[in-house]
Amino acid sequence: MFEGSLAAVTLVDADLRKMSEKMGYEQALKAAGAEVYILEHFGSYQGEWLALVEFNGNAGWVEGSYGSCSGCDSFESEFDYRDDEKEDYKDRLAEFGMRYLDTIYKTPEILPKYIKQAEWDLDAEEIVKFLQNPETYPSAHVLMQASAVHHGD
Repeated sequence: MFEGSLAAVTLVDADLRKMSEKMGYEQALKAAGAEVYILEHFGSYQGEWLALVEFNGNAGWVEGSYGSCSGCDSFESEFDYRDDEKEDYKDRLAEFGMRYLDTIYKTPEILPKYIKQAEWDLDAEEIVKFLQNPETYPSAHVLMQASAVHHGD
């Protein structure tokens, strides 16, 4: 009986790995054409995520929220577990990712929001620490672009 249970757990783990490689917010951003340097989740069964991206020559932060079920998570609401097997999946995934790329924030633009939110939200405190620690960002040139406010040409 134990061997069967272990096999079932191994199968579930393999399915979850497959799902995380093909499905999720990071994959949606990439499908939309963004280079994703880092995507960090803040919270437990629900919370917010930030991703450092480069898209159409603009580098900075995009943000979203996530949850533990389709009622409180946009991705889970939009996509079913087996949707990656459907013919239109890549197009739908790219369209979903584009929703988050409409606004790309520079660090000085997004940080005040989370500083204010940290007055009542413990997860926001973690986001502030994350944004204020440049060593968490992977690429110096992207960090420089994400840290500077762009005022147009």
